[in-house]
Amino acid sequence: MSKTNKTIIAIIALVSVVVVSSITAIYSMRKNASPQIAYMLSTGQEGQNNFYIEARSVGGEIKDKDETNALQFSEKNFEIFQRMNREYVAPTEIYADCFVKNGKTYVHFYGTATEKETGNKINVDETLEFGFAFTKNIVQYSEADRVALKNETDY
Repeated sequence: MSKTNKTIIAIIALVSVVVVSSITAIYSMRKNASPQIAYMLSTGQEGQNNFYIEARSVGGEIKDKDETNALQFSEKNFEIFQRMNREYVAPTEIYADCFVKNGKTYVHFYGTATEKETGNKINVDETLEFGFAFTKNIVQYSEADRVALKNETDY
């Protein structure tokens, strides 16, 4: 066999390995893909400063088996997010930490808020509990991330 034929066979083998590896990696990523719990963020009405509310949302690829949990998670988070945006005015600063513990998913809202109706400043401490461990793929903000977000949004 000539050197040219050996080179061609080597190139074909290499391309075949790359193609098969790529297909296997893509299939594996799709099979193991899971939804991601990210953030929703409100910085208040236009022109309103010192108003910051976090809540949680779902992103990423959602498999059929996760659709019901994703819908329940999103609906409950959106409801509390809307309520807080209706009931509170500046200054308001509410964070939303999310975690999985003992097979359940939790979202803990905490911080301070000013009630729209009374102007009273209150402590916020509410927790949503879901009877399922939805996903372990949870985005978490550090304190530095939150400071940067507030600076970017004219908090």
